[in-house]
Amino acid sequence: MAHSSTDFNRLLDSNHAPAIVARDDGEVSIEPSSIDLHLGQEYGWLKEQKRPVSVWNEETYPEFAHQYNDTEILIHPKEFLLAHTEDVVHLPSDCVGFLHGRSSVGRLGLFVHNAGLLDPGFRGSITLELFNATRNTIVLKPGMRICQMTVHELDSTPDVEYSAHNGNKYQGQRGPTPSRLHEDFD
Repeated sequence: MAHSSTDFNRLLDSNHAPAIVARDDGEVSIEPSSIDLHLGQEYGWLKEQKRPVSVWNEETYPEFAHQYNDTEILIHPKEFLLAHTEDVVHLPSDCVGFLHGRSSVGRLGLFVHNAGLLDPGFRGSITLELFNATRNTIVLKPGMRICQMTVHELDSTPDVEYSAHNGNKYQGQRGPTPSRLHEDFD
């Protein structure tokens, strides 16, 4: 069941603490049925290479060019960037989160993600997969509301929660994190 803003306030004030979202400034952007998340200052792109990427072989993965900018992030036409939320998400073991683009951002032609499920127990900043589908360069401002997360309570706690010791590759991530798909084949 999705929470309304009143439910979010109740959860944020309770010990069940969706410390769901933690920010350095302590502010949480609660909307009627979601929490807005903010763009972090780190981003990067996958460098172009001539050879194909074999999903099972990390040595074939393109190099990740990492950048930091606290004033603006340019995303050129048809460009793909990895960025992250400055918000750190802590999902309780009885909640699942879904990441969604914001309509105002999408109407500029910016796709914010393609992998939007946040498993129960996930902790970390969220890596965003940004794609500029337009012919125009889009300038983003770190700290802006870039996407939204809905949180749904589960009827029961799953037998397995998202954790590093369960082989979950992105638990505790901070900043933009490139693919670790090759670990599925180890």
